[in-house]
Amino acid sequence: MKLKRTGLILLILSFSFMAMSCAMFQKAETDPLVSITTSYQVLGTSITSLHQIAINLRSSGKINDAQMVQYNTIFFKVQSAYIAAGTTLSMVITTSDTVKKKEYMTAFESIAGNISGLITELNTFLSGVNK
Repeated sequence: MKLKRTGLILLILSFSFMAMSCAMFQKAETDPLVSITTSYQVLGTSITSLHQIAINLRSSGKINDAQMVQYNTIFFKVQSAYIAAGTTLSMVITTSDTVKKKEYMTAFESIAGNISGLITELNTFLSGVNK
């Protein structure tokens, strides 16, 4: 029963992530700083939720050692990208140079896109081992 609930949580998380992403990009036209800050928070929440699901699946024996190595490979990429996104977001917030701010925002959007792809990869992996 608990593993079926985990699958449902994965599905809800996926839909929530997509809905939040759409809302963020619509908001970007009115206040880009609010949009990227919210984007960063949503990405962090998604990463944390997926990692907790992986821990639960590992505890229940649904993920073996080899699968955990695969998971960690993806997770460390997303974690590294999230740290880079945070650094870039900090630069967006603290710079007063409008040209640099725009460059940093573009860099953040690129990193966030990469993170979204990695989150999808994590979600797909966890869904596959939870069958």
